[in-house]
Amino acid sequence: GFTIGNGDEDDLPINLDSWVKSMTSMVYEALAQKDMFPKDSRIWKVLETCYGDGYYAFHQIIFKAHPCNHDAPSTLVATYPSQGDKSLADYFYEFNDFLQLRAYIMNTTSDLDTDEERDLFIDHTKYSSYITRITRDDRRVAAHAYKYSKNQLLSTLQQVLEMSDSPLRRARNAPAARIGVGINNIGA
Repeated sequence: GFTIGNGDEDDLPINLDSWVKSMTSMVYEALAQKDMFPKDSRIWKVLETCYGDGYYAFHQIIFKAHPCNHDAPSTLVATYPSQGDKSLADYFYEFNDFLQLRAYIMNTTSDLDTDEERDLFIDHTKYSSYITRITRDDRRVAAHAYKYSKNQLLSTLQQVLEMSDSPLRRARNAPAARIGVGINNIGA
């Protein structure tokens, strides 16, 4: 939770005490709406024990899910995510979330603007060999560095995957090619 008072260690000043007390019931009411959580969720049992205290309820709900309360938080970031069947955009956002979680747990600072993280991101994409081959030389050109910054990386890689020789484009066109072959065979 948090503390209210005039001390140096308090989270909020004492003049907010009445406001916080009035808001806690509103938070509880919002959390306790019947469609807020699935019917079989453990959260309903948590809410039953909070007696209308919304801030306490919120704390209890997130307590088990927060990484600092995990028995071995570093295990949460032991393995980098991979793209798998996800879209490149979904994988990009998952990878960024992973880096933020790792920064929090390991007390580090790294993001997709570092060469190492960018290399690992690309290495875990579905078409990593193709992307690496196409971008390897371009990434070394100082004038093109902006294309591989964390703010442009997703767009750049999406453009690479739209190139005519891209395995993604071939995969998209493969079903149409097979249908076309089948139609030609029927007429033969």
